[in-house]
Amino acid sequence: MTLYGLEQELAELLQMREDVAEEVHVTEDGRAEQTAAVAAMDAQISEYVKRQAVVQADSVLAGLREFKGRFENQRAESKRLAKLADANEERFERLKHDAAEALAAKVEPAAIVAATQNTVLYRAKGRLGQLKLCKSPASVDVTDPSLVPDGYKMVTVTMPAAQWEQYEEYMLLAEGCATPELSIDKRAIGAVLKQQVPCNVCKGTGDDVEMFETPRTCGACGGSGSVPGSVPGARLIRDSVHLRLG
Repeated sequence: MTLYGLEQELAELLQMREDVAEEVHVTEDGRAEQTAAVAAMDAQISEYVKRQAVVQADSVLAGLREFKGRFENQRAESKRLAKLADANEERFERLKHDAAEALAAKVEPAAIVAATQNTVLYRAKGRLGQLKLCKSPASVDVTDPSLVPDGYKMVTVTMPAAQWEQYEEYMLLAEGCATPELSIDKRAIGAVLKQQVPCNVCKGTGDDVEMFETPRTCGACGGSGSVPGSVPGARLIRDSVHLRLG
C-alpha cells in the first residue's frame, strides 16, 4: 500500500494520468496524442478496478474512499472560498460606491445629467493611479409595478407538458394547473422614457396660449414643444455614475 492507502499499481496509473493530462500542447498533433494517451490510461485504470473489485476488494475500497474524501474536502473548501469571495466583493462594491459618491459631490448635478454615457466627469489622481468618475447609462426604475400598464408586462406560465397540450388544443387554462410569473419589460419602458413626445400643455407649439391673451412660453416644455415620454409607475434615472480604476 502507498501513503494514501492505494496499491502501488493504481497509485502509479493515477499519477501518470494526472501528469499527462496536465501537459500543455500547442500543436494539434500533440493534443491528439495527449487525448489518446489519457484514454489509454483510463482504460488501464478501468481494467484494474474491474479485476481487483472481485479478487481484492480492499484495493478498490481504498481508492474509492481516497477520492470520496478528496472531492468532499474540495467541495467544502470551494464553498468556504466562495463565501469569502462574496464577502470581499461586497466590500469592494461598498468602497467603490463610497468613493464614487465623494467624487460625484464635486460635479454639478446638471452636468451629470447632461453628460453622455462613459464620459469621465471627475478624476482623482494618486501615486498608484486614478479614480475616475464616469457617467452610467440611463436606467429604468419601476417605482410602482401596479401602475405600469399591462402593455409593458410579460407573463411566463409554467405548467405540466400534458396540460400545455390541452391548452394548445382548447386555448384554455384549468384553474390551478399553471403558475404565472409576472415581469416588467424595462427595455420597452426605457425606449418610451428616452423619447421626446409633443407637450400635452401646448400641444407641441411651445406657446401657452389662453383665449384673448398674448402668447407666452409654455412652462411645461420650456418652449421646446416636446417633453420626455412617460410611463405610469416608472421613471428614468439619468444621473447614475460609476467608478473606474485607472
